[in-house]
Amino acid sequence: MVDASSSEVVSTLVPVVIGGVIALAGTWLAPWVSERHKARTQRKKRRAEKFEELVAAIFEVDHWLDNLRQVDAFGKELASAASPFWKVHAISAVYFPEFEGEIDQLDLATSQYRLWITEAGQRRLARQTDKLYDGFMEAYTPYSQKRDELLKALKEFAAKEFQWVGFMS
Repeated sequence: MVDASSSEVVSTLVPVVIGGVIALAGTWLAPWVSERHKARTQRKKRRAEKFEELVAAIFEVDHWLDNLRQVDAFGKELASAASPFWKVHAISAVYFPEFEGEIDQLDLATSQYRLWITEAGQRRLARQTDKLYDGFMEAYTPYSQKRDELLKALKEFAAKEFQWVGFMS
């Protein structure tokens, strides 16, 4: 038989013990939860920054191609630069592999457009200026379509993925 004083002690100690466990758990658990939340937020922010770099790199490719066309096809003197396509592939491979298919298609269309640029440059050097634009639309249109399709897919992705980021809205 349990006497009244031991029952009273237990009823007094139970809330104290539970309060102590909660305090200890809060002391140990709160920093861990806070760190995990902070790390997750940082990863999301980094991914958003890399997404922005990916989109910018696609526009760099467009600018690079225009400069290449100006130099090769029309003989303008501009500084030559390496293709920024490596940056598009690198960012995609690490952060956005779901776009590799579209990026590969754009890369192929870019190569076909670059081939036209080279051929136009050869026609210019051969003084066939009346044929300088031959095949331009056939080369440029697939490139511009693939670029626009990729940019549209990226825009749709951003609308879903980065809703939480105020500066991306």
